[in-house]
Amino acid sequence: MWLNLRLSGLFIAMCLMCAAGCGDNKKMLPSHARKLLKTASHFELFSLDPNHHTPKEGEWGKITETRFHGWHVLGRSVITDHAEREEILAALDKGMSEGPDKGPACFYPRVAFHANDGDQSVDVLICFQCAQVELIPHDNPKPFFISNSPEALFDAALRRAGLPLAAKEYNPRELRESPLPAKE
Repeated sequence: MWLNLRLSGLFIAMCLMCAAGCGDNKKMLPSHARKLLKTASHFELFSLDPNHHTPKEGEWGKITETRFHGWHVLGRSVITDHAEREEILAALDKGMSEGPDKGPACFYPRVAFHANDGDQSVDVLICFQCAQVELIPHDNPKPFFISNSPEALFDAALRRAGLPLAAKEYNPRELRESPLPAKE
């Protein structure tokens, strides 16, 4: 009987250790998304204006010169420097590992990344005001959270690329339709 209890206890301990150490970390993007961001042949940085969000029918999943999944694009730049991409992704990982366990029910992204390689693509939208990260395609029904630690590095990358930055804070009551015509 004691042997059965010891074996049961050992089994439970092994299951708990595996649950803690196996699979994707809940404070990180899924491994397939992280891999694509790191290895994709195309990696693009977006500056978004969350004050101009007017998703239209069929706009989710689409990227145009003026819209990124419904959000107004202030500017975009392809990142070709491998070291810069590594720095950006390391900051993203660090910020997500430091992120809170929950955040407010809002989402006003100012920064986004798009990576694609052939027919595979992944998009990451980041809202520092609400400490949230959205992954498209939606592989995980739970939101991801982020600290503000990568914000300065992302802002510097946007500036190096010559892209304008949106204001830092938004009031949801001030959200309005973009006055800019779509160039689609």
